[in-house]
Amino acid sequence: GAVVEYTIRVYNEGQVDGYVEEIKDHLPDQLEFVKDNETNITGDEMIKKEIETQILIGMLFSKSSPLYKKMYEASIINDSFGAQYSINERYSYTLIEGESKNAKAVYDNIIDYIKDAKLSLEDYKAARNSVWGGFVKMFNSTEAVGYNFAIGILNGMDYFNYKPIFESVTFEDVKKRFEKHFTKENSVLSVVEGEE
Repeated sequence: GAVVEYTIRVYNEGQVDGYVEEIKDHLPDQLEFVKDNETNITGDEMIKKEIETQILIGMLFSKSSPLYKKMYEASIINDSFGAQYSINERYSYTLIEGESKNAKAVYDNIIDYIKDAKLSLEDYKAARNSVWGGFVKMFNSTEAVGYNFAIGILNGMDYFNYKPIFESVTFEDVKKRFEKHFTKENSVLSVVEGEE
């Protein structure tokens, strides 16, 4: 139970003055935080770990994954459910997030699924293609390119090496990454309750 502080900023980008008197959120936001124990790496090693984890996120948490379908059909998640990975030289983590009326059920489903998950080569290939597509799509946005390359430089990563590193990532690499990263011991659930 650590305290998590959130800052909400509301900007008026319109022509008319606007005033926010009250913000109500009726569905609690749930965050599952999975810390990464493999830190203090830089450069190409960081890029490889980022790719492996992004592939895993696609395999485990995408809208086409069995876990997503199961929880969505049981109405414990909505389409806000998703996951992302953040990497830095000193820390990295996977954040699984979304809105749910029963965040504990979401967390329990994730833990149970990960405990018994059988990663398939077919899912690996689909997620791998999605990760590559996301990387290529980034080049449609100068803001995304600038942000990712600047963050990369600050962390000793050269995104011009992305393609050969991406091509070197194997299904075996992804399975090893899964076993090290996605464990109950590395995870915590945080729930942000809204007003009824």
